[in-house]
Amino acid sequence: MKKYIIYLLTVLVLSCQNKSTTQKSQNTNEEQNDSTTDNDLLTIENDTLNMNFLKLTDMEKEKIKMYVAKYHKKPDRYIISEEEMNMEISIVYQYLTKNNYKFSNDSMFNERINQFFDIDKRKDIDVVEYSKFFYIPIDWYNEYAKMTAQEKKFYIKDVGLQSFENIVFVKNYNFIIIPMDIAEFFDTEENMEFSSRSQKLLAEIYHRNQYLFNNSKSSLTWLSINDKYFLDDLVRVFGYNKELRSNQIVLENISKRYNNTQPKQAYIIRNLFAAKDYNGTLQIREKLLQYTVDNTTVENNKLLNMLYDYANLIFNTYENAYDEILIDFTESDKLKTAAYAGYYIELAYRNNGIREMEKRLRKKSFLRSELAGNKELLHEIDKNNYYGLPDFAGMIDDIMTEISETDKNTYIIEDPDGYVNVREGKGTSYNITGTIPSGKQIKLLISPEESNWWRVKYQDIVGYVHKSRIKPI
Repeated sequence: MKKYIIYLLTVLVLSCQNKSTTQKSQNTNEEQNDSTTDNDLLTIENDTLNMNFLKLTDMEKEKIKMYVAKYHKKPDRYIISEEEMNMEISIVYQYLTKNNYKFSNDSMFNERINQFFDIDKRKDIDVVEYSKFFYIPIDWYNEYAKMTAQEKKFYIKDVGLQSFENIVFVKNYNFIIIPMDIAEFFDTEENMEFSSRSQKLLAEIYHRNQYLFNNSKSSLTWLSINDKYFLDDLVRVFGYNKELRSNQIVLENISKRYNNTQPKQAYIIRNLFAAKDYNGTLQIREKLLQYTVDNTTVENNKLLNMLYDYANLIFNTYENAYDEILIDFTESDKLKTAAYAGYYIELAYRNNGIREMEKRLRKKSFLRSELAGNKELLHEIDKNNYYGLPDFAGMIDDIMTEISETDKNTYIIEDPDGYVNVREGKGTSYNITGTIPSGKQIKLLISPEESNWWRVKYQDIVGYVHKSRIKPI
């Protein structure tokens, strides 16, 4: 049986090579225009495919039938072999060619897979190489990053190819496929027609490639309806959030699924606004956060509510049953994510009127709620210089000024020189923004115990003063 499979693969691959050389020579380094029409989409999806489509001899068809007869619908066959993958590559190549797919040249293919999947940086981490293809495991739970070298070896060779969620990149021909048991391509041994599942899979492969490598907007629309989870993976697993339209599709789809009255559905928003990447580094998806702000109004606030719930889950449920949303997050990751979420929520409140948003949502903004009683987040934001976010310092000053109005403690400046310098940063090397006379009452904005410099406000002067010059009364 193995000899039959190898023989068939050789015939199919040789056939593909002749066609590939001609096809690939027609492409340039320029990005392909979208040439797919609505009729093309319907034709591709509704084609009835069978063995005749593969242009095989009768003997070759019989060999495939023998393979299907042996493995068709075997529930214990969960591992897809390299030989099967090579078979699938040949079938998909013929399918794409039949539907006038424009194959990318090597330069364009490499540029696009780095744009979407960051392949070059991943090569030594989780890219799994075979002779004719390589693939990236979809790692929803960040398990791969935590594995030992031996565990990774088992995972990538003995488990990896069995997942239809993984993305396989075909070398030389420059397209992607989805792993599938070759026996499951056909309905039965008798008629050898392609199963409905395989036809759907082929349509998904076509449109994924059209979108990724030919910049097809119509295929992006098709994917948004028929293959939502692929777009979801691009954003949440691979961190691709540079395109406004795909961000819109993913956020709107997730928003529809998410029901904020049932916290048990927190998994729906996992890895959305922040996630650990393949290297174990925290990624903040600022494009998604900004889209949420830009598409929030007093009346239309579903995306903002989802972000608010996300911030609450990140910050307040770390130790409970819903901490699956915080897969492998450190305490610093949690605080940073909460700070970013809080910053963008505050922007949305300000853009639409703070009081109007509080009235409609029946709650203060996230930062106004949390900073009143949680100094840990405040001190982390200050320690990290407000993460470089525009006007974040001014935003925090405004909030803490309001909060300080209810503070029963009173503080004054006491300095032997009769005044104290207020600095832009924590240290005497920073510029002086003003001075405060001794005996004057101040508003204490940020006062971390581990720091010698505290942030204060006096009239219109805001900055840092050495804590030895601040006295309670």
